[in-house]
Amino acid sequence: MCVAFLFSGTLVSAGSISGNDLLEGCEADNPIGVERGFCLGFIMGAVDGLKWGALRGIQLVKPDEFDSESYNAITDLALQTCPPDGVENGQIVDIVVQYLAANPQARHNSARALIQLALSESFPCF
Repeated sequence: MCVAFLFSGTLVSAGSISGNDLLEGCEADNPIGVERGFCLGFIMGAVDGLKWGALRGIQLVKPDEFDSESYNAITDLALQTCPPDGVENGQIVDIVVQYLAANPQARHNSARALIQLALSESFPCF
């Protein structure tokens, strides 16, 4: 119940997080507070979830034809996001926050979709 109370001002439900909701948490004044934890956790969870979703589709079509390195390359291409080796979580969060701040006209959209757009613009595959 306490956790629900802590998030009640920022979140409506996990399925309806908008770019506005995410930016609010990411720009919280307390750098180690619940909101900042939500920011990092949501962004990194969305990145992993997007990759898992793309990977799952590939596995259903060609279950035994790729190794893990091939899967990573294919999921990056499917998501149109090809970050270089060594990119850290903090960099990803910074990129997403900058994208949200620079695109207020889009922040009503799904945070997950906006995360993918931010990363595909910053780390294009071609």
